[in-house]
Order: sequence, then structure tokens, then C-alpha cells
Amino acid sequence: MYTEYTADKSIRGDKIITADFPEECGIILFELGWHWSNLGNNQYRIRYLEEEGQIVTFYKDGENLVEESSDGITKTIFEPY
Repeated sequence: MYTEYTADKSIRGDKIITADFPEECGIILFELGWHWSNLGNNQYRIRYLEEEGQIVTFYKDGENLVEESSDGITKTIFEPY
């Protein structure tokens, strides 16, 4: 499963449900109406439609991309494939 933050500020993702990647029949595309905005200092507001949303911080740690929640406790580490 992966997520794309696009230049038009929308968020979409794909879920690959096959071991034979890249087999297009095994990819499920989803767009959930989520949007992002850049607040500066590596902080972004992720929101659904017109909700207030949440603020997350993205930064690089070596080759990995880290998403840190606003509470500073929850971190998601994305490894390159």
C-alpha cells in the first residue's frame, strides 16, 4: 500500500494485492477526498474536505521518510523500495 501527495494538493493511494508486481489487475486505486497544505518547517496539514485536519511533520532520516504526528510520539517510517 502506498500514498501519493500530488502537486494539486490531493492525496491518493494504491493497494497492491498481488505478489506479481507490477500487475495492473492487482492494484486498487483509492481517492478519499483528503488534501494537504504546506505550513512551512516540514509541517503539513492533512485534512478531509473542509475539516480542520491534523498537523504532521515530514522529514528525512537517512534514506527513510519519517511522518511524525503533532503529539511528537507517533512516528511512521517509510522505507524506499
